[in-house]
Amino acid sequence: WTGKRAVVYVKIPNRDKPSFIYREIVLGAETGRFYVVSSGLQEGEEIASNGVFKIDASAQLLGKASMMNPDKGEISTKNNPGEKKKAMDKTKIALGKIDNKFKNQLGTFVNTYLKMKDAFVATDEKTVEKEAKNLLAALNKVDMKLLKGDAHIEWMKLQKPIKDNINGIVNMKGVEMKRSHFSIVSNKITDAVEIFGIHTDKPIYLEFCPMALDNKGGFWLSKEKEIKNPYFGDKMLRCGEVKKEFKK
Repeated sequence: WTGKRAVVYVKIPNRDKPSFIYREIVLGAETGRFYVVSSGLQEGEEIASNGVFKIDASAQLLGKASMMNPDKGEISTKNNPGEKKKAMDKTKIALGKIDNKFKNQLGTFVNTYLKMKDAFVATDEKTVEKEAKNLLAALNKVDMKLLKGDAHIEWMKLQKPIKDNINGIVNMKGVEMKRSHFSIVSNKITDAVEIFGIHTDKPIYLEFCPMALDNKGGFWLSKEKEIKNPYFGDKMLRCGEVKKEFKK
């Protein structure tokens, strides 16, 4: 693009395969071979510098937002609050209306997850296993028949890795091994909350510790803004930051 507006593909963190999302940014002053980014990116975010046209071509084929079709599909609107609701509305339209009963069930499932998260904070392996078993039971009570079309397909994509990794928490020995599975469970449940929405009595916070999992970083959900780190427990209890708030 010309002028101050430009587009980039931003790497989505903590994914099994390299994934990128189209984002519009605003450029500031030119400094030699580079430009200052005025808005649209945060320090530490990674963008594609090689293979951009291959990524863009793939986005076009999948009907997602791309340089050729910026108005199609999902657009990342981080640091651009005015566009956030528009992008969310597009996602909801694509999935159709989500049954309130499903949102209630998902909310109950998340509340059970939070009990397991608290057990990780306490580094209490026995309670972690107990709450993981409760989480499996709660997952089985989430009725996918309440979802139709694309929404049903999206839940099926999330359900299997959630279940497999909860089983990993139950079966693996040693709290550190369990934490590696907890990270995947947390990521997939966060995806579910973002895609479907939930009914909950309090806001849910997405929190992140950059030092977790050998400095790869780890996310988790919490009902408290105050950081209580499930990857380190009392060794580094306050390490982390709030990344996002999901309104009740």
